Amino acid sequence: MAALELTDEEQMWLQQQIDNEENGEGGVVLTDDMEDEMLHFLNATGQEADGALGSLQNSEKRFDSDGALYTKEDFIKYYSTTDQWNEAPVEKKFDSDNKPYSYSEFVAFYGEVDANRVWEVARKQEICTKFQQGQCEFADRCIYVHLPPPRSAVK
Repeated sequence: MAALELTDEEQMWLQQQIDNEENGEGGVVLTDDMEDEMLHFLNATGQEADGALGSLQNSEKRFDSDGALYTKEDFIKYYSTTDQWNEAPVEKKFDSDNKPYSYSEFVAFYGEVDANRVWEVARKQEICTKFQQGQCEFADRCIYVHLPPPRSAVK
């Protein structure tokens, strides 16, 4: 596949389409080949794919003590530190081998574009209710998420 080369005008148009999509104003619809070429272009130019193709990319999320999933930015905004992020359980989904994997593990195995498709339809890992009650006997072998105890926000 040939590398995608865009003029400054084309780059500005594409960025406007991506911004429109992120703002809910519609935007460009990329085919799989176009998405592959765009990711290649962004990597070749040193740009972050997550920022430029935010709606096409998944980002790592982690569980907070309330059982909800949050991005690193969400954790920092709420706690003003990365300490809780570093300790929080990573979101995982089950692959065809019926084992849970993180998004980055999906990317390492499938590649960026295919990982997105597989991740979107993969079965989510659930929260271990036995652990919350102090009764999980499987510890590290448990296939469910063990949430940390509740914490108060650092303000």
